[in-house]
Amino acid sequence: MGKFRAIMDMTKLKIKANSPTICLVSGVITSAAAVGFSVWAGMKTPSILEQRKAEVEEIEKTRDSEDKEFEYTEADAEHDIKRANKKCIFELMKIYAPAAACYGVSLALFISGNRILEKRNAALATALNGAQAFLAGYRERVASYLGKEKEEDIFRGMYKKSEIDPETGELKETEVMDETVNHIFERVYDKSCKAWVDEAWKNQSILYEWEKHFNMRLQERADYNGIGVVTLNEILMNLGLPGCPEGMVVGWWYDETHRSVIDFGLGSKVNNAFVNGVDKECHLTFNVDGDVMSILKANGITEIVNTL
Repeated sequence: MGKFRAIMDMTKLKIKANSPTICLVSGVITSAAAVGFSVWAGMKTPSILEQRKAEVEEIEKTRDSEDKEFEYTEADAEHDIKRANKKCIFELMKIYAPAAACYGVSLALFISGNRILEKRNAALATALNGAQAFLAGYRERVASYLGKEKEEDIFRGMYKKSEIDPETGELKETEVMDETVNHIFERVYDKSCKAWVDEAWKNQSILYEWEKHFNMRLQERADYNGIGVVTLNEILMNLGLPGCPEGMVVGWWYDETHRSVIDFGLGSKVNNAFVNGVDKECHLTFNVDGDVMSILKANGITEIVNTL
């Protein structure tokens, strides 16, 4: 009995987990069935209409005939025509009812699947914003305890590596970054980017100007809508970097209570060589606020208006 209950519970969980897909597939199937029933009903319709036409003609013929064996008045004819019309409508409703039912069911399934996804997306957005806020707070606490520079080293996986200098033969320490530490909102700005140029100072100028531009855009949109939003993908696309799925919903927002500042992370320790003009490439670490689409929806804004 316990094993059976466990199997049933697992089956329920699988159905619940895949309920949007189940609703979508079921909706497509019922839509296809509705089309099939519509075609079948369309093939039946001419014969029903022809039957109604024949009955009406027979009624009118009887009404206009002078050899009637019984009295058949204009009122009797109108009554019979109405009855023929009602019979025709009933027959049409009967053959089109399956198609209408399937269309209704498919619509209900599509709406149900969409509502389930909306609720899940809202829950994911809440979780993302909560995790982002917790991480930001945690980093601040670590920085206050160990210092900002040490906290950044830990965050980025920076460590000192001892090696022998091949020219002098002396042991020296170099600072390297652990390549296995991947930041989801970090990108490398190098020659693979469309906006990159082969001069360090020009790359610095480009990136600082874009950073300034998007902060202005954020504030301009806030002035226009009451709340300003910039998505991560907006910035990535303008920098010649490929967009990402999460970049469609995460970004920055700005209003009277949340005065966000977009930061590309150019001033971080890992970019010292870039800032000093030694390296032409740099690491961009975007300080996103979290899910901005839920912020827009909560404020009744349906689209991002470009004011710049």
